[in-house]
Amino acid sequence: MLICKKSEKAVIAFYDNQKRILLQDRRGISKEGEIWGFFGGGIEKGETPEQALERGIEEGLCIQILHNGSYNDEPKSFEAMEKFCTEQGMERKKRTHREIYLTDACKVTAAKLKTVLRFEAKK
Repeated sequence: MLICKKSEKAVIAFYDNQKRILLQDRRGISKEGEIWGFFGGGIEKGETPEQALERGIEEGLCIQILHNGSYNDEPKSFEAMEKFCTEQGMERKKRTHREIYLTDACKVTAAKLKTVLRFEAKK
């Protein structure tokens, strides 16, 4: 069973010395229908918004892939990521990973799910 709830987000704005703001193009990934937005992500349990942003910034060198389809098929995507990592002379830094859900599992079929999978790497 899948229960969908609203989640809290932490966002950050990047701007240059001319006060121009960098925005993320959210077409095709937005859950709320916006076209442009700030960078950010979910706040994990026990984490402050500031800690969530620091975590996102500190991840550093990462390997990521857009996984299309059921969550049950994610191991195939991780295999491709591991292979790419090795081919590039890198190795996986930790066994943990991050997932960014671009589609709402309550609103689309498993075949139409889109998830960004990411893990930290090192040379």
